[in-house]
Amino acid sequence: REPYASDLQGLDYIRKARAERAQQYFSANANIWADIRSLYVPEQDVESVLLKRAEAGAGDKLLDVGTGTARMLELFAPHVSEGLGLDISPEMLGAARDNLSREGFAHIQFRRGDMYEMDLEAASQTIVLYHQVLHYAEDPARAIAEGARVLAAKGRFIIADFAPHKEESLRLEHAHRRLGFHDWELEAWAATSGLKPLSTDVLGGGQLTVKVWTFEKLDSPAVVPLPNRQTSSKNEVA
Repeated sequence: REPYASDLQGLDYIRKARAERAQQYFSANANIWADIRSLYVPEQDVESVLLKRAEAGAGDKLLDVGTGTARMLELFAPHVSEGLGLDISPEMLGAARDNLSREGFAHIQFRRGDMYEMDLEAASQTIVLYHQVLHYAEDPARAIAEGARVLAAKGRFIIADFAPHKEESLRLEHAHRRLGFHDWELEAWAATSGLKPLSTDVLGGGQLTVKVWTFEKLDSPAVVPLPNRQTSSKNEVA
């Protein structure tokens, strides 16, 4: 049947409530974000892979989406000419600025922004990074599409996140919207955004398995074939 206005209003209310709960979570945990992340997998292992896959060098412009406490920008700062941290939470941005102000990185900036509607020019970045942020997204496909929009041709698009898991506590206590991602669903979303897969790294040793998916922006996005799989994820939470 066609959706009634009340149905749409109800759905909008649910989405806003979820967003508000996530915002409250980020605000409450801004100062202990690094400790929360460290529960999952040794960060030094992930960081080593990220540096390797990004192949960052002079002239590169890095966009860190959902920058949190800006650890990724701190990691990449010596390797890029410009870095921009984007986050929806003022508390997270405050913590990020405090952390990097001690390092004196003048080429690193921060901005409050939405992963679905970044106020950035198309093809303006050479590296786009989603580090442990996509599982908070209500619409991961849309977030990937927006990241791809601002990525220049031949640029690297890197996602570090969890493999599929059943840890419901992350949804209930830590505002996760997705309990990990399958390779095929990320590849499908990436393909529709003009990205081709380059590599997938698997990192275990913690409570959960972390994966690093690396994609490249094509010159002619229309030639990207879709993976022959369904694109809905069974690990999506309601």
